[in-house]
Amino acid sequence: MTSTAPIYTAATTAGAVASGNYPNLFSDLLGKSGTDVKAKIDAAWQQLFYGNGDTERVYYEVGPDMAYVKDIGNDDVRTEGMSYGMMIAVQLDKHKEFDRLWTWARKFMYHAQEPYQGYFAWHCKDDGTMIDTNPASDGETWFTTALFFASVRWGDGTGIYNYRAEANAILDTALHTSDRNPSSIATNMFDAKAKQVVFVPKVGNDSSFTDPSYHTPAFMRFGPRWQARTRPSGRAPPLLAGPFSGQPPTPRQDSCPTMLTLTAHHKIRQITKTSASMPGAPG
Repeated sequence: MTSTAPIYTAATTAGAVASGNYPNLFSDLLGKSGTDVKAKIDAAWQQLFYGNGDTERVYYEVGPDMAYVKDIGNDDVRTEGMSYGMMIAVQLDKHKEFDRLWTWARKFMYHAQEPYQGYFAWHCKDDGTMIDTNPASDGETWFTTALFFASVRWGDGTGIYNYRAEANAILDTALHTSDRNPSSIATNMFDAKAKQVVFVPKVGNDSSFTDPSYHTPAFMRFGPRWQARTRPSGRAPPLLAGPFSGQPPTPRQDSCPTMLTLTAHHKIRQITKTSASMPGAPG
């Protein structure tokens, strides 16, 4: 049987932001109906966020306004999982869960003081105690993009819920830590010469190489465009304007993707306890 699914290439499509049409790969490539796709995603959300606490979910609420995503295999909390959870929440329009995760991350993972001021400790216990204080660049990347998405989807509040301001602050830390305190053990998150994201923004070997899983070209395009709106020059930071940014159009003000893409689905599979039996996996 010959597939009639559309083939998405740079030459044949201007992209979802430019066209206003967000492809649904579950439907376009797998032939699933909108109803079936929604049911699968709803089931995945219900299991991972509100399923059985011992056998299914990875999202745990704490008190009246916080929650964390647990790494079940290691019995701890990591910026990777927290930021993935926030991205899933904003794409599915789950404002309450997004704010709970962000509040926990900001309270327990955020560094308010040097040497890692403005970064997040990548590794904590579920009571908020830091296990490892250094940042991991993928967490900051996903936090930043999820916060920009939240700004578009829900608008900006005050304090830590001024999503765009918080995203811009993370980007400024990622780009200017070395300028702010050249003697610090912390570094910028991007190597200016190589124009690559570093493994860990820390002086020494950890900032001398990159990690392929940290490369998110779409995020690198998105962040500078939104940060440029709040900069006096109206221009993106030179480093991030380099390898990935190009000249993409202004994103829509009234929408962000409402369905998990295959990429986001892959990230769900990474944090689920029992991915093989996950009801949200596309059939």
